[in-house]
Amino acid sequence: MGLLYAGTERHPAYPFLFENRRIEGEPSLRALKLSGVSAPPSGFEVVPSERAQSLVAYLLNLSSGYDFPEAKPLVRTPANQEAKK
Repeated sequence: MGLLYAGTERHPAYPFLFENRRIEGEPSLRALKLSGVSAPPSGFEVVPSERAQSLVAYLLNLSSGYDFPEAKPLVRTPANQEAKK
């Protein structure tokens, strides 16, 4: 989820899906482990918002009966085996 928070050259950031909050007691188990420029200040953590968690739950709940061809692994066979068939 770090890419969604910070973005890249080719991928936009979606910071509105996260909350930057002060750590109170133990850090959240859902907190993102960010480093460098994206890291929150000391004593703070970045966690997915309720909106982000709902979006992920919705996307995971979508059921697609379509078998996507690009999701199948490419099986390469040597030219010799194809010639025998």
